[in-house]
Amino acid sequence: MITRKALAVAGITALLAGCGLDKEDDSSIDRASSSGGGDGTTPIQQSSVSLRSENVSEGSAGNGISLTLSPAPSKAVTLNISVEGGTAVEGEDFTLQTGALEIAPGTRSVKVPLNVIDDNIFEGDEEVQVQVRVTGGDSSISGPNKVSVLIRDNDSRPTLNLPSDLRTAAETVGSIDIPISLSNPSSVDHTIDVAVSGTATKDLDYVMTDGSVLFKAGETTAQIRVDILTDRLVEGGETILLDFSSSEGIVPEGRLRYSLIISAQAQLNDTGMRLFGDGGTLTDTQAGPMQDANYGRDLSEPENADGRLGFKFSKLDGNGNTLSLSAPSWRCVRDNTTGLIWETKKEDVNLLNLGESEGLESAEPSIEIENYRAANYGYTWYSSEVNNTGGSSGSPNDRIRDIPHIDTEGYCAYKEEPERRHPLFCNTETYIKEVNWYGLCGSKQWRLPAIEEMRSLVDYQLVELVGNGLDPRFFPRNKIETYYSSTPSAEFDASAWCVDLESGEVRLCHKGFLNKVRLVAEGQGE
Repeated sequence: MITRKALAVAGITALLAGCGLDKEDDSSIDRASSSGGGDGTTPIQQSSVSLRSENVSEGSAGNGISLTLSPAPSKAVTLNISVEGGTAVEGEDFTLQTGALEIAPGTRSVKVPLNVIDDNIFEGDEEVQVQVRVTGGDSSISGPNKVSVLIRDNDSRPTLNLPSDLRTAAETVGSIDIPISLSNPSSVDHTIDVAVSGTATKDLDYVMTDGSVLFKAGETTAQIRVDILTDRLVEGGETILLDFSSSEGIVPEGRLRYSLIISAQAQLNDTGMRLFGDGGTLTDTQAGPMQDANYGRDLSEPENADGRLGFKFSKLDGNGNTLSLSAPSWRCVRDNTTGLIWETKKEDVNLLNLGESEGLESAEPSIEIENYRAANYGYTWYSSEVNNTGGSSGSPNDRIRDIPHIDTEGYCAYKEEPERRHPLFCNTETYIKEVNWYGLCGSKQWRLPAIEEMRSLVDYQLVELVGNGLDPRFFPRNKIETYYSSTPSAEFDASAWCVDLESGEVRLCHKGFLNKVRLVAEGQGE
């Protein structure tokens, strides 16, 4: 029989035996724990990456994006950075190092710089969307993996600039281009409103397009064209007022005004007539009341070396310098009464009359730079500026193509130039371009004269006495023929007004006929 004491001893023995096994097992667990789960390495803790954006200004190299890693990774982490949208354009507005970015072990924070390009273009603030993804290492993105970086524009809103606030021009100036500009370019279009007022009458005194001026994105310059119309009325000065405004805030103080003054008509020469008429003949004695010889400058002014009976001329050289009245050669003549400068003509040139044995090749050396202004050459009337043609541009005439210097009919010639800016025609527009190409007498503002300007040059007493309306002391080689003006006919669109220098008569000439041309430029009187 087993006693209660024997059972107690047996229990104690078994308990002691069990304690010895658990200790052994514990030491094996401890070894396993110290070896990181049985492989002898430290356990890896996953790092989380959080993103934060920073605003940057144009023209600076800001940090742009901040990355924070918590805890610091024990192994290298590879991130991929990419641009995923926004209003800013990569390469034009900013640069960013995209693609793989490796972060070394133990790194807690990283700055990703976003370099902003300073482009001097008004764009307003822009943004760029940047995405970050983990492509290597035991890390993950904490929160959103995309951030928006704000790029602050350092360029001010453009403002409108005018060349000046006042300009004066003669009625005969033709077209005026008013240059306007923006202080700096913009990435968007801008519209400037233009309101027109003043004492000049639209479509009678001038022509221009109403409304507004558009500056397209990137553009900083524009022009407003005003076509000044000539008439046969003697008028005082008139004004054209242009008021510029914009709802976009690019006009300083809300409004800018440009004043264009059409000056009073220049003083015209008198007729030069000091003889009296009795209905059949001319005499130097009084032959009746209310005759031209009783009035005007031709009565009060004597005949002098600088002109007859009120006409006052100066000779100019090829640079525009005044020469002595006795100078044997000159290029232009300034009318000191009207202030206008007139071209003189060269000797006659007729290359087609050269002998067949000579041919054009032997004639080429004689084609001097100014021979195209020969007195005998004729031109058709033509203008591509349709706003002042009376409804018809006229006749462009033959284009000079195959024969150097000269057209097939022989009625005009030009000096051949290697880099000519315009094609050659035997018409008034090409001739004007040629004279301005070379800058005759220092001016590039040559044009056809208005009809009253052309007639103001005529000495009507010379017309009656010698049949030539121009003083030969200043206008040698003048052809006693018809000369074109720039004034078109309002009634007959195929014609323009001309002056016959043999009779002094003002009449209409068909634009397609060959007539003579004498150009005029703006100048100043004495």
